[in-house]
Order: sequence, then structure tokens, then C-alpha cells
Amino acid sequence: MLPGQNCIITLSAKIADSVSIGHNVTIENDVIVGPDTTIGHNVLIKSGARIGHHCFIGPYCYITGPCSIGNHVSLRAFDVISRGLEIEDHVFIGSNVTTTSIIHINYGRGNTRQFKTRIGFGCVIGSRSTLIAGLNIPPNTIIGQGSNVVKPIDHPAIYAGNPARKIKDLPPDQILEGESLPLMAWDDSQYPTPEEW
Repeated sequence: MLPGQNCIITLSAKIADSVSIGHNVTIENDVIVGPDTTIGHNVLIKSGARIGHHCFIGPYCYITGPCSIGNHVSLRAFDVISRGLEIEDHVFIGSNVTTTSIIHINYGRGNTRQFKTRIGFGCVIGSRSTLIAGLNIPPNTIIGQGSNVVKPIDHPAIYAGNPARKIKDLPPDQILEGESLPLMAWDDSQYPTPEEW
């Protein structure tokens, strides 16, 4: 592990030896980071996050809690990765993308429910996009820059807009072949399934 200056890394975090860590990074308890991953400057990774191998976590990213990030995933600068998010392998997420874990903000009033969101294998999420909680983004889906994804996406295609809507089918030569390895285990008992919404 090659940490930068002013890093706070808890003793219970499991970080592979070949991980490169920038300056001013905080990694909390019960975090796992796989080999050959790079973590940029000023990143905060909260407890329970699982990050695979050969990933890039850009500067100023905020990973808010228990989530699973697959292998060969690229998160660019200023991304907010919410708790309950599952990102499969070979996903690219552009700068300033925000994901959410709750649908109705009920701060301080009790009954706040968190929802699981999944981004499938080979997806591309354009910069400055927002994904509302509880969505399942199918493998090989492309979300255009600045999109606001608030409704379920049924099949892989190119989506864009506010709200995001299908623009066109994905050309066959743009489909990544393969599938994700099983995601690292984490406790999802606190997240309701879509049927429970």
C-alpha cells in the first residue's frame, strides 16, 4: 500500500499491498480495497464499502457507506456513491455523478427507508448525471451526460435527458461481452426489495 500524506486509514480496513492512495484520504472501518486499485486525493470511503481490483477512484469522491464496487471500475472526480449501490465490473462513471439511497427525504422524522441500486456490467454513466435510489441499470447501458434517471430502465440502450429516456438502441459493436464476477458479500438485509416499496 502506498498512502499519501495526511491519510486516515483505520486498522480494520483491508487494503491490498498494490493499492495506491493519494493525499488526504480517509478510509473507515470494515472497508475492503482490492489489488492494483488507485485512490485519488481527498477521497472519503465510509464503513462497509467493498472495492474490487484494478479500479480507479478519482479525487474528491465520496463513498457513503456499505456498497459493492466491482473490478475494473472507473469513478471520476467528485462522484457521490451512495450506500446500497452495487456496481458490476467494467463500469465507467463520469465526473460529478450522484447516486442516492433514499427516495423521500425524511431527515429527522423517522421511517427513512434506504433502497438498493444496481449498475450492470459494462455500463457508462455520463458526467453530472443523477441516479435515483432503487434502480436497476441493465448491463451495457449508456446514460448520457447530465441525465436524471428517475424511472426503471428495462433493457440496454442509450438514454439521456431530464428525465432520462431512451434515445436509441445500442449498436451491436458497442456491447461488451462477458459478465461480472460475483460481487463481494455485504449485508443487504436493511435494504428493501422493489416489491417492498
